[in-house]
Amino acid sequence: GHGGAGGVRPGAPMAAEAARLVLKHSTHLPGLVGVLKRLSRHGGPGGIQTIVPGRLARTPGRREGFALRVTVPVVGGHKLVARRGQQCQEVFVVTPLARGALQALVDRAVGPAPRRAVSQPSAP
Repeated sequence: GHGGAGGVRPGAPMAAEAARLVLKHSTHLPGLVGVLKRLSRHGGPGGIQTIVPGRLARTPGRREGFALRVTVPVVGGHKLVARRGQQCQEVFVVTPLARGALQALVDRAVGPAPRRAVSQPSAP
């Protein structure tokens, strides 16, 4: 038989549960949009409401691999900074979540670091 899932069509938008991802700029850090799409799945009340990447910038120094860190609180949420190589990009997240809870979701969205990365002493 057909049905049985109760009228939920495959591919139906789950707008109520996903955060709004606002891609205003044409250029993004490689890998960032995929991470933000995964992060946007933690939407809904009490979760992430809106994700707005800022513009791409160059940074002094190099960073191996991809990193996304919650940095400072802003009105209504937090600012994150994504880094890869010599580029960085700010990301603004509108959410009632505390910093630690947001960083945990971010870490899950980024996924495990590549095995080949040699652990370096963490900078202060």
